[in-house]
Amino acid sequence: MRISIGAYLGEETGWRDSLRFAVARWRPLTALVLVTLVASLAAMAACILPYFWLSGIWAVAVPVLLVEGAGPVRSLGRSTELVRGRFWPVLGTVLLASLLVSVLQGILVAPVIVLQLTGSSFLLTSILTGIAQLVGSALTLPYVAAVTAVIYFDLRVRKEGYDLELLARGVGVDPPPLDSRDAPPAPIGPVAPSGGWGAPAGHGVPAAPSGGWAPGGRAPGPGPSAPPGGWPPPGGPGAGG
Repeated sequence: MRISIGAYLGEETGWRDSLRFAVARWRPLTALVLVTLVASLAAMAACILPYFWLSGIWAVAVPVLLVEGAGPVRSLGRSTELVRGRFWPVLGTVLLASLLVSVLQGILVAPVIVLQLTGSSFLLTSILTGIAQLVGSALTLPYVAAVTAVIYFDLRVRKEGYDLELLARGVGVDPPPLDSRDAPPAPIGPVAPSGGWGAPAGHGVPAAPSGGWAPGGRAPGPGPSAPPGGWPPPGGPGAGG
């Protein structure tokens, strides 16, 4: 399971790392397996349908425990939350994986059954049966772990955008919190100051000072400067008299 999880996260994980990881979490993992086993046996004793229901809603309890560090009870609840709304696809995948595992184990055990039918010794057939089951478990357990890990990450991608978080961390960026991903985008370009934009440089003529332009002064704009003594009144000399 640890190797499958590391492969999805882009981490190089060997069997030693996987073994150390399993040893570090063996207590809650053992408790989870026992709770799941007891509940499954009780469901099978009551009716076959509850067994399939538990197989679906608790399908990703082990990845939750290993990846998120949750306890056994919390892992079962978290698995139920993730599977909600995707129960039938998850159950179908689990049943298909179980069917393939059963076929492979049947192929390995078939020669031992043939030996039993030919009258071979009970000790020999028992030893060969144990070897066949051991080889079958060694071949099928990684496959089951990989399928379970794929189901877990698929559910998180669909419901929580987990692939976006991984992409952000891969480029060295901390992903934003979930409640801020729907916020409107920031405006493009600078924001205008509170008093508005000023007049662009080189356009228009500034207002005259409070005392008017001085005689002979020139406004900082196009046009002639005032003659000495200022401009005459409108209408020429003597106008208005």
